[in-house]
Amino acid sequence: RPTNEIDFSGVDGVLRYAPESGNVVAITRRRARGEYPNLPSDAGSLAEKRFHQDETNLEVSLPLRSGSRYLMRVGSISRSYERYPQSNFSGRVGLLGAEWQLTPRTQLSGALRYDVEPAQDFVSSYVATKGLRLGGLWEYSTRTRVEGRYDWRLAQYRGDPGFGAVSSSRREDRGGIATLMSTWRMAANTRWITTLTRERRSSNQAEWSFNDWTAAGSLQWVF
Repeated sequence: RPTNEIDFSGVDGVLRYAPESGNVVAITRRRARGEYPNLPSDAGSLAEKRFHQDETNLEVSLPLRSGSRYLMRVGSISRSYERYPQSNFSGRVGLLGAEWQLTPRTQLSGALRYDVEPAQDFVSSYVATKGLRLGGLWEYSTRTRVEGRYDWRLAQYRGDPGFGAVSSSRREDRGGIATLMSTWRMAANTRWITTLTRERRSSNQAEWSFNDWTAAGSLQWVF
């Protein structure tokens, strides 16, 4: 729909420290502004047309001699609207994960995350998401690799825009995405990627529940 269009612009400031040991520490500060250009802007409209967003993130990567790596991200996000301050929100975000190099050709990974994102509807102003990701990578040969990943998430829709809308219960979604991807290097600069995805989402509001299969193939040239 035309009203879904969003114009988003911002400025990032990044301070990154990467010594020879391989450790990486990065601080990112982002100030952004967004606008929904096709939303009505008349006095009687309840739609929010413009907003400002601020984000601060600290990311740390700690590699080990074995080839494994630990990851951490903590930060904060806040969004403020011009017309209806009751839709403003702020929250913390974070990620804690690791990549284990079991053999030169086999890798396992896992991560826990917590994110806060906007939700554009009349009964919620943001969604808080708890997630778990598990993955595995197998380099079968120099030309073939297989990767599997499973993402589980719990999304809780929160906030009250204060527009007089009443919901019997806040929306809460649970679901998982399982992905299997294979990469075949056809030539030095050409590879074929096949992806099979199974996605399931259950919600306390039945109209948001679904189950789906997706299959995709892509041909890539690397240069």
